[in-house]
Amino acid sequence: MNPAADIWAKVLALMQNEMTTTTINTWFDDTTAVELEGDRFVLYSPTPFKRDIIASRYLPAIQNALRELFSAEFQVTVLTEGATTIELYCDSLAIAVMDVAKLTEVHVERLVDPHLSGLPAFLVKNPGLNNGYMILQYVTAGLLADIALLASPAACFNAAVSAGQESPIYRDDTAARQLYAAVQKLRRMVSMTMMTALQAIDLSDHKAMSPVTQKLHDDVRKTVTFMENDDMMYERIEAMEALVESNELLKDCNVPFTI
Repeated sequence: MNPAADIWAKVLALMQNEMTTTTINTWFDDTTAVELEGDRFVLYSPTPFKRDIIASRYLPAIQNALRELFSAEFQVTVLTEGATTIELYCDSLAIAVMDVAKLTEVHVERLVDPHLSGLPAFLVKNPGLNNGYMILQYVTAGLLADIALLASPAACFNAAVSAGQESPIYRDDTAARQLYAAVQKLRRMVSMTMMTALQAIDLSDHKAMSPVTQKLHDDVRKTVTFMENDDMMYERIEAMEALVESNELLKDCNVPFTI
């Protein structure tokens, strides 16, 4: 038995004398009583919009009904969820982006490690004289750390204000901005992983590729060539990122998505 729910049913019955059935059904059909303790009556509304309407327009009517029932004054508070749908979706997607980023970074790290790949260290013919793709692996590790920070749920930082009489301060915009930034960094990681994989293919004795991979390899090599010795790695990275962002590499590959 829920005493608060019973009281709320009586309050609604009294309010029907002053409001239309449409008003009651529109604003109170999914509002429930959470707690009745002392002179505090707590309601729950599932959406911030309905909560704000109830708090701004109908609190006097609720308090009048409670006064009629108990001959006493009550403080009425209307609560809602602690996070919005936008926040939860963006936070969840940002965590998924981080998981993909971790797998992406692992591929790069394993390719540049000669003990795991069986290829020259850092994917360059003279590793003692050249840094090769070591610098690129540093960058992917740094981007992974950035994405891990951006995957921190923005919903954790919500705060209630104005003694419960206004909507909590949500972080929808923060969650969306963090997700966007994480996706952009993941795109950079994907670009660098593709660069690393193509360098590994050209150094490998096993050059058999699927038609799609062969075409991608040939298209990339028109812009980003095989690296014999150290040069301006940032120019290679920027050129590869531009190729990936343009989606030109997928134009004739018959795949139903873009990067």
